[in-house]
Amino acid sequence: MPSPEWKRERASSARSRLLQWQSELAYTRDEIEDVKRVTDGNGSEEDRDSEEHLKSLEERAAQLEQDIAEQIRRVELFEEEKAWVPGDTRNMAIGQGNVLATPLQMTNLVAAIANGGELLQPHLVADHSDDFLRRRLPLQSATLDVIRNAMREVVFGRQGTARQEGLRRHRAAAKTGTAEIGANLNNGWLIGFAPYDKPRIAFAVVAERTELHGGDIAGPVTAKILDAYFGKNEKKEKK
Repeated sequence: MPSPEWKRERASSARSRLLQWQSELAYTRDEIEDVKRVTDGNGSEEDRDSEEHLKSLEERAAQLEQDIAEQIRRVELFEEEKAWVPGDTRNMAIGQGNVLATPLQMTNLVAAIANGGELLQPHLVADHSDDFLRRRLPLQSATLDVIRNAMREVVFGRQGTARQEGLRRHRAAAKTGTAEIGANLNNGWLIGFAPYDKPRIAFAVVAERTELHGGDIAGPVTAKILDAYFGKNEKKEKK
């Protein structure tokens, strides 16, 4: 989770990495010159070993030059964005910008919303007798009700962004997300749980590098997952 301190430290860390690679490149270039000096070119076994070592060093130097060029641009960007601005707070509010999360983390989050606020330890287990409760979310039940109802509207509401027949069939509640990663290029997310009234499964589906939005690309994929889990004959609800 980004913070003003994190943004400042990010710039400092990027500069340190740049200096490290620049130093390694200088050392590698010196080593290349040393190898060239000891190679006499008579085709001996020692020369063949030196040539292989020289090739490896030159490949490493080329890679370092490429990494350094990219890191210089990164340092310039991080220095320019070092200050915390209102846009950072807005991105935090919608879970984008520098916010990072894995699909498993988001599944765990939405499971806690569905089950009444219990954040569980993800696990693979045959015996359900163990207690996997990590902690409870500091949210009132009324707040969780609002969130769950809003997620239901994403699938069943007239302005919902995941109005998919396959999701309705399993009475899913969901939240779409479209993380822009370039011109007309997105990571499309869909998280949620089903059925919305008696949750049995939580999910997070991510479609990477797509021109579509989260509900459009991840919705049909999720529907197939729910079909496999519940079967295709779940009672559907219309609104």
